[in-house]
Amino acid sequence: MTTSRATREPTAGLLGRPPRVALGLSGSRRRPFSLRHGYRSMARPATPHRRRGQALVEFVLVLPMLLLFLAGIFDFGMGLYTQMTIVNAAREGARIATIDPDPSTIPQVVTASVQGAATGLSAGNLTVTATCVPIVSTSCDFNSATDSQQGDAVSITVTYPYSWIMPIYIPFLNARLFQGPLTLSSTVQMILQ
Repeated sequence: MTTSRATREPTAGLLGRPPRVALGLSGSRRRPFSLRHGYRSMARPATPHRRRGQALVEFVLVLPMLLLFLAGIFDFGMGLYTQMTIVNAAREGARIATIDPDPSTIPQVVTASVQGAATGLSAGNLTVTATCVPIVSTSCDFNSATDSQQGDAVSITVTYPYSWIMPIYIPFLNARLFQGPLTLSSTVQMILQ
């Protein structure tokens, strides 16, 4: 059984390609239509040059938030360093006060010790307070060598104003965050020996 070419359905066009089937004029510049997807857009596919431009725009939009986040991490780290330095300096001052043989010199010795231990901080901004806490005696102070006894406690308080490195300004609220100095302090109490 032989069939002629005219009666067979065309399965391939020129060069073995399937024939173009579209609703509408076959040679027109209309958008192709398929029953499954509807009209397809004729947008150009993204070229590497256009993708680079898109990446640049996204980077410019994300960069301010990234820098603000990094500045916050840096500022928090510096504040934490300052607080730990103050705690260490107060502890060092209390340790020196407990072994000082003359209680009348405790405030001067403690102040010098705290300023020496507070590395990286401005010594002029440090406030050091040394007070005697009566435990064994009824009252104590550091005015003379006999006003405090062994067994009484010394309380050292160190305060320092920490200034923010990156204050934040929000224009649409007209507000400034982290503008003024934050007062950091530490108090350490030890028994006189």
